Amino acid sequence: MNLFNAMYDTPLPLVLALTWIALPAALILAPILRQRSTSQHLTWLTRLSLNKQHQTLASHLRWQQQIRSLLLLSGIIAYITYHDLPASALLSPPGMQGAVVRLYNLMHYGKYETLSAMVVLTYMLPPTVLGLLLVIARGRKLPDHG
Repeated sequence: MNLFNAMYDTPLPLVLALTWIALPAALILAPILRQRSTSQHLTWLTRLSLNKQHQTLASHLRWQQQIRSLLLLSGIIAYITYHDLPASALLSPPGMQGAVVRLYNLMHYGKYETLSAMVVLTYMLPPTVLGLLLVIARGRKLPDHG
């Protein structure tokens, strides 16, 4: 019983609940995103080359291929957990409510000017940051071994 009292004002119950909520989607999507494509197989074969330049290039390509599917899976799971209202409303510690709970409360109490600003920040900021990260990652060039 003391263990539950110690966890009462912490975000641990919320983290555990969101993990259980996102687990089925992760278990379904992970095998789909891990399927090997022809390009991944060719990259793996190129890594076995005796030429060091080919091995280096293949390791960079393999990293990019793996990171792309991992980022996609992480993005889907983050989207599912970010928009979960019931778990956030019930299990958030006092003063640590998520953005979705605040939007829900603002919507029901008639603070529409604050609600408009919060909706823009809540729903436009994550895709904007993700887009900037993708632009930065895409701008990185592979080392030139010429």
